Amino acid sequence: IKSCNTCSGLVALGRLKRLALGAAIGTLAAGVAHELNNPLTAVVGFAQLITEKLRTSRPTNWSDTEYERVIQALENLVNGAHRSRDIVGSLLRFARASRPDARSLIDLNQVLRDAFVFTEHLLLRNGITLEKQLATDLPPIWGNAARLQHVFTNLLINAQQATPSGGVVRVITERSEEPKGVWTYVEDTGEGIAPEELDKIFEPFYTRKQEGTGLGLSIAKQIVEEHGGEIRVASELGKGARFSVFLPAEEAHTRDPAHENHAAA
Repeated sequence: IKSCNTCSGLVALGRLKRLALGAAIGTLAAGVAHELNNPLTAVVGFAQLITEKLRTSRPTNWSDTEYERVIQALENLVNGAHRSRDIVGSLLRFARASRPDARSLIDLNQVLRDAFVFTEHLLLRNGITLEKQLATDLPPIWGNAARLQHVFTNLLINAQQATPSGGVVRVITERSEEPKGVWTYVEDTGEGIAPEELDKIFEPFYTRKQEGTGLGLSIAKQIVEEHGGEIRVASELGKGARFSVFLPAEEAHTRDPAHENHAAA
């Protein structure tokens, strides 16, 4: 009995530490987002103002090449600032949901878009095409947006690391009626996973990477199961891999799977 009490105390202590860390990260993210948002708005505004001015009153001593180069540079500046503002928006959403127990009705497509903000440039830089097939009729999910974003960011980074230049990473969402919820698929055209490794892929500390920790997929599995869902993998060597994530929607706003599991234990 004493041993059980000690275990329960350690579990409670661990939960308190996670809550404190989540709150600290959320405060930091909100502060960074706030400090960046105003100057980014100014950058976009001034860059657009200069571009409009140059288009209506072109300097007479500029060659065509110089003029086009400046206009292109300003357009790149505006696009970069808009991308930075997207990142700031993602940080703010992360801050609002940074506590592990902070849950609300969320749009899973928006969670994925936030994950794309942090991963799409990585894919493009490595010559990989990101295809998005996001259904428009998805039911809302009761969950923690930041933790689910962590799941899909991890899956996208894994797909990038497994896919050679010229390959494709595809993300698909679809509505499920039975059971009611949402399926999300992350597919790649990479090297694939050997059959003997498929059963181990979600085990803590199991990794196929030289510098990996082996924790990414095990944490992803834990988060998905906290939401009452499941994660699967299917693969053939040389033909890529497909990770399937199901998250339930039925009666999601009235129950908390993690709380129910804890109570049952």
